[in-house]
Amino acid sequence: MKEEEDEELNRLIAENDRINKEKAEARAIREQAEWKKTQLEILSEIEDALQKQQKMAKEASEEYYDPRPVKYQEGVPTRQKGRLFDRTLGVAQSTSGEEEQGEREVTKASGA
Repeated sequence: MKEEEDEELNRLIAENDRINKEKAEARAIREQAEWKKTQLEILSEIEDALQKQQKMAKEASEEYYDPRPVKYQEGVPTRQKGRLFDRTLGVAQSTSGEEEQGEREVTKASGA
């Protein structure tokens, strides 16, 4: 009787170990899938942040139309000579794209 109980106990322990191993393998696979999903989410958030930073840097470094100062003024001489080369007083700064668009609008208006 004691031997039968020992055999049954050993069989139940072995079956329990087998079930635990199967569940551990399934849990490891599930955790690996969840980790991959989490990694993809993190990487997509990082990529979005980098794209946002790149866009802001591109906008900040956009070239502005800033013509070279004219050393010798043409036409009627100005009264104020001291700030001849001061760029802050002259033409308002605009991007080169805005300048081209303004030229197109002027040509359209003169053509009409």
